[in-house]
Amino acid sequence: MSLMSRSASSMPALFRSVLAGLLTALALALPGTGQAAVLSDPTLQALFAAGQALELERAAQARLGADANDLQGQMALALAGLEWGRQEALEPSLRQMQACVERQPDFAPCHYVLGSLLSVQAVRGGALKALSLSARIRQHLQRAFELDPRSYEIRSALVQYYLAVPMLAGGSHSKARSLELDWRKVNAEQARMLRIFIALGDEDWADAERELKALRTGPDPRLAFDARVAYGQLGRHFVKDHQWDRARKLYEQLMRDQPRQASGAYLMSRLAQDQGRFDEAIDWLQRARRLEGAELLPLDQRLGNAYEGLGDKAQARAAYERYLGGSRLHQRNEQEVRRSLAALDGGAG
Repeated sequence: MSLMSRSASSMPALFRSVLAGLLTALALALPGTGQAAVLSDPTLQALFAAGQALELERAAQARLGADANDLQGQMALALAGLEWGRQEALEPSLRQMQACVERQPDFAPCHYVLGSLLSVQAVRGGALKALSLSARIRQHLQRAFELDPRSYEIRSALVQYYLAVPMLAGGSHSKARSLELDWRKVNAEQARMLRIFIALGDEDWADAERELKALRTGPDPRLAFDARVAYGQLGRHFVKDHQWDRARKLYEQLMRDQPRQASGAYLMSRLAQDQGRFDEAIDWLQRARRLEGAELLPLDQRLGNAYEGLGDKAQARAAYERYLGGSRLHQRNEQEVRRSLAALDGGAG
């Protein structure tokens, strides 16, 4: 069943498929595509291409400290903030990007970043908010694409938008497929990644699995990020369906393909925890902590969950408190962790 035929009540979850790749949305294009980097500051661009959100945030703040009106710094800070989606952090970026598209209506990056920020608002605001913002998100993503059709990043976001929303709100499987077909002659592997998103949107799990096995990301950090997103989405389906071995093999493939990234070990920990293997889950989480991208994952929250499963309330409490001890702006799951901690403190033992 296509995503666009689903009810509005499921919109918040569906919009997450649009958002999943937005952190690296303006990463460097592959050599030969003819597209320049959007973040012209080489330090910002390198951090962004690598998906290093915390470092990108710090570098952007340093640049804005010298000039509060610096557009590259504003864009970089907005993109870093997408990783956590805290409204209090994103509000200034929304105002800045809206001002940018008004000043420079033909500048694709500002349309793209603004569309991304509005997508976060849609997720945080619930189904009605998502539907109310759908037209604005589509307007800015489509305008960005019109201005820069050679950008895989913008094309990918537009494909995911078309898949994520109902047809009456602007969704279109046929438009998503057209964007994928047009890209095959430009970059075969990026087109394959778009086909994977389309297969996931159609719940064609076998096709998504087959295409993921064939995918070769090479040195493209944006493509590697999209692949990690897809591995997570497909793996969650297998776990939900209790296809444990299939999920394990998928995550093992991710670890082989991207051995320095924490995502594979993290997903293995979730799989072990779902099966009640809490000691193994803890081992995987400790391994993930040593790998790239670990700072973007809720490792202490999941450690707390695993220690709870073992009945070790002291270790669970310590893990939850470590999670809450970090910056509030960098916490996706603050309320969930606070509920876990309150339940732990209110329980016996």
